[in-house]
Amino acid sequence: MSEVFLLGNGVVVAGFSASCAVQPQVVSGGAVVWRGERILAVGLETELRRAYPGARFLDARGGLILPGLINLHHHFYSALARGLEPGAPLTNFTEILDRLWWRLDRALDPETVRISAQLSVADCVRWGCTTVFDHHSSPGCLAGSLDVIADVVDASGISAVLCYEVTDRNGHEQARAGIEENLRFILQHATHSRIRGVAGLHASFTLRDKTLAEVVERRPAQAGCHIHAAEDLLDGEASRRAFGLGPVDRLERFGLLDEHCLLAH
Repeated sequence: MSEVFLLGNGVVVAGFSASCAVQPQVVSGGAVVWRGERILAVGLETELRRAYPGARFLDARGGLILPGLINLHHHFYSALARGLEPGAPLTNFTEILDRLWWRLDRALDPETVRISAQLSVADCVRWGCTTVFDHHSSPGCLAGSLDVIADVVDASGISAVLCYEVTDRNGHEQARAGIEENLRFILQHATHSRIRGVAGLHASFTLRDKTLAEVVERRPAQAGCHIHAAEDLLDGEASRRAFGLGPVDRLERFGLLDEHCLLAH
């Protein structure tokens, strides 16, 4: 049987509600007891020390003891952009994509995908983020890239919802390959306790109707989707110009806006 831990000498803040309808519970002199992946008790340290006399004590040193944080939109590979010099100053969203992010994702290989995931996951652990939704892109090593990331996540002990960014900016064959990567990963991790997959999409302005229709057709029932929406005025302007609808209305037309859809930005 695994060891029991007691984290004390802190202020426990628990009972967060996404709707803020419930006030969080604040316990001064509080503690949390757990074994393995299961929390056994939350309460006053004095009471929990008596209830679990053999627990290994960890000192919070007067800090806050919080539930794990959740990052609903991340790009693990962006860890490699820290300190990167793009050349001349980037003056608009198109230049940011063309000269920074799309140059970076095209340069990724399996090794740099793994390293970027390790850097990002280490940051998550350091700052108390225990669940993360990652939106990945690596056109040069697309197939199996989500497995590389999943291996890093699994070794860390955090939870993650992963996807590959489907886009037509690199041609429809690459878009279809992205759909296949998502589908394979979703099915492969359908019962995993900490890692799941969803359908990843870049943004309305880089997705043709044909590609969106294929995503809708291939996406398993109850599988979510993760897409950028209105990150910049360009998304709305280009979508209306090319398709006659703004990003959100277009996603609604294809039936993608449901309780499983995550719109970022």
